[in-house]
Amino acid sequence: MPEPKSRRNRRAERLLREVLSERFTFETSEADRELLRSIYEGTCTKTKPGDPSFHAYAAAVNAANEFAGQVFGFPDLIPFNNLIADIQEEYMPSYPPMSPVTSAFFAGWLVLDARDDSTGMTVGEVFVHYLQHVGTFDYVEKAMVALNDSFCSFYEVRDVGAQGFTLWDIDGKQEVRCWCSSGYAGRKGEIWYVRVLPPFVEADGHVPGCAGGRAEVHDVAASEGSRCWKERVLVGGEWIDGYGPGQPVQ
Repeated sequence: MPEPKSRRNRRAERLLREVLSERFTFETSEADRELLRSIYEGTCTKTKPGDPSFHAYAAAVNAANEFAGQVFGFPDLIPFNNLIADIQEEYMPSYPPMSPVTSAFFAGWLVLDARDDSTGMTVGEVFVHYLQHVGTFDYVEKAMVALNDSFCSFYEVRDVGAQGFTLWDIDGKQEVRCWCSSGYAGRKGEIWYVRVLPPFVEADGHVPGCAGGRAEVHDVAASEGSRCWKERVLVGGEWIDGYGPGQPVQ
């Protein structure tokens, strides 16, 4: 049974106070943060081949997961951590048959979509609160704000052209002009389960070109002010995994 709203608010406030009084380390994701900062500042000294928006958002998710590994030790989040561990074992068992859910897929869901019922918050939201307080990782904050504001939905591929394609938001009943940073052009009639995001960087006033990206991940960056990013894609009847199942934990 969900916690009363007033009690969730008190627990959320207590959690945020504890977070701001704690010192967190980000040694594991240091390379990700340097890459993200390079993209944010436009120096591109640390960038990888492929689409910069893809790398920026992936780096932010990695940093958020390192933060999660530390914040899950807080007393208020231990029950949530135990629940997450149970879910991970159920959907990603360490024994056959192996799950089609990849570790990257689960990592995104963990910080962006799984919501702690006792506080009403996601790890991503707590992370942004911390970033706003320290004020030294504005480039990570920018990526996380967009990620936290995103959601997963089912889309049908409509028009496909050289400059991108049109997705039809089946639930929201609206069109979104998109492009795919993996270079996959899409086929009309395909059903995609994706999280749409704005491009993290612009190039000469246009969305950066579609180059590189992992073949098994179709990450969708939106133009024309749309939201969302990447998740799971249904191509020819086969699920291809990206980030996060997109359902809150109740």
